[in-house]
Order: sequence, then C-alpha cells, then structure tokens
Amino acid sequence: MPVTLSFPEAADLRAIEQEKLPYLLINDPGFKHFPMEDVPKAHIIWEQKDNYVGLMAARGVNESFSAVQRVGINRFQAEPGRYGSYIDLTEKDFESIRAQGTWGVVMPLDDLVYSAQDQLLNLRLDRQRQVIWTLLSAGIFSVLGPQGQTLHRDQFNFQTATAAVVWSTVATATPLVDFRAIALKGRGKGVNFGANATAYMNRKTNNYLLNNTNASDIFGKRIENGATINSKSDLDQVLLANDLPTVVVYDDGYIDENGTYQPFIPDGKVVIVGTRLNNAQLGIFAQTINANNPDMAPGPYTAVYDSANNQGSGGTARRVRVVDGVNGGPAVWYPGAVVILSC
Repeated sequence: MPVTLSFPEAADLRAIEQEKLPYLLINDPGFKHFPMEDVPKAHIIWEQKDNYVGLMAARGVNESFSAVQRVGINRFQAEPGRYGSYIDLTEKDFESIRAQGTWGVVMPLDDLVYSAQDQLLNLRLDRQRQVIWTLLSAGIFSVLGPQGQTLHRDQFNFQTATAAVVWSTVATATPLVDFRAIALKGRGKGVNFGANATAYMNRKTNNYLLNNTNASDIFGKRIENGATINSKSDLDQVLLANDLPTVVVYDDGYIDENGTYQPFIPDGKVVIVGTRLNNAQLGIFAQTINANNPDMAPGPYTAVYDSANNQGSGGTARRVRVVDGVNGGPAVWYPGAVVILSC
C-alpha cells in the first residue's frame, strides 16, 4: 500500500503568513516608521514639492501685486532589491516523520513545510529590518550577493551630528548638550526633535548614558528628593523636562553565518526620528511587483514545489522545495526628519 504524503499548498502558506506577520512585526519600530506597502509598480517612485521660500511682498496703495515663482516638484526613484531563498525537504526528511511501528498511514508534511516556511519568513523579515536599520543608522545600505557583488544599494540625505565628547568617556561626555544641538536641526524642516522625537540606540550605548559622571551634564541633574539618575526611567524624566527626545533601547539584531550577533544599530550610534508637524510617517518599505507571483502581483512570493508532481521523473529522489521571496526596498519621504548621531 503506497504511503501518502500531504503538505499545505501555497495558498495555505500565504494565509498562515498573514496570521503570523502582526506578531512578528508588532515589536519592531522600524516597521512603524517604514510600514510594508504593496506597490503595483516595478520601481519605487515618489514626488515632493520644493520648500516654500520667502515672504509675501508688501505693496502700496493702488500698486500691483508681486509675482511669485511656483515651487518645483522633485521626482525620486529607488531601485527595488530582489530577495529570495528556499529550503529543500528530501526523502530523509519524509522517512523520518513516519510514525514508528505503522505502515501505509497518511504522513502529513504540514509540520515540516510550515517549519520551513516559518524559517524563511523570519529570514525575510530580518533582511527587511536589516536594510531599514542600516539605512537609518548610516544613511546608506548596500546588500551583497553570493559572489560578493552589490545587488541592492541606496542612500538618502539624512541629517548628521557628532557628539562633542564620545559618550563612552563618561566623565566628560555631554549627551544633554548633544541632544539640545540636535533639537535645533528641526528648523526649516517641518519637523520637531523635542520631547515627541525618539532616539533609538542599542543597550551598550544606553549604558554609556546611564553611567555618565559629568556633573555639568546628566550626572548633575536631580530628580525627586535630589536623587541622581540611576535608571532608564530617571533618564526619561530628565529628558522630558528638557524637551529632548525619548530614548528607546533597541537591541535587536541577527546572528550571521559565523555565529556572531550583529545588532541592527551599531555601538556609538543614535538614530533620532523627529515628528512631522502633521504627524506624517517617515516613508514605507515598498514591496514591488514580483514576476513569480500570479499576475505579477506585488508583495511577497511563497510557494511549495513537489517533484513527485512532475511526470516522467522516474529514478529521481523525491524532493519538496519551499520558496519565499520579495522585491522592494525603503522609500524615505522625509530624510530631514532623521538625525544620525555618532557618539
């Protein structure tokens, strides 16, 4: 009696993906500033008006009005990256899930396929997060292919700042002074870098803040009952009182092929995201059209291929391939709303 192998179809995988995604994305602020959006285009294109400049002209009684040149419109275009990976399930995998002591029973591959799909989904999201946070902390990202060639690259003109003294020099560092200087960078940008802004840093950089011993800066500030700053909540009170950005410790990252943990935000870097006056979002992570999707639809591509469905393939060991991929990249609508602080 032949053994029957069953596995979920691509439609099932897509349904599972949509159920998982909110839980995988909810805690990452990168997707808050760059929410995923399916864009039915081959490229990522957006337009933006130039800034309004000058003031309305004065005129005398019975004098003519003065002409004003209309503002120009700039068009921006970003090339999407193409990402994709697969996991093969082989006959060894099929045989290993046979229930011991049973013959001729249905052997569901659902668990194996779902596990492979879950791994690929996490790899895809980690790649998207890595692109977003590399861009936010460096102003540029560059993704290499298997042969070391650059396959996806982009750069945006974020604002930058450098600490007067590196924060690891806790005795003389002046992070409050640094944050106050950054608050001035909102001028002319339609953005506020005060208390409503957010300063993202990894835990090591945050530790430098909490360990500051400069009496002329953080260490000299006092909270309730004259206490010094000893915790993150204490630091938040001082920053709020000084109308400075809220610190968010973001220590996520990924483990590379060598087993080394790579934080998304490097040590000594702070990403300050200001608030637009109309609360407009920073941009999107556009997921463009994908030739592998039905009707070349935009968005992620997921599929399961079973070699047993190919006729005339006798003599070839059975193989099930689980595939996941996406085309796209970040579109930054308001680069002036970001300041990269090297500290």
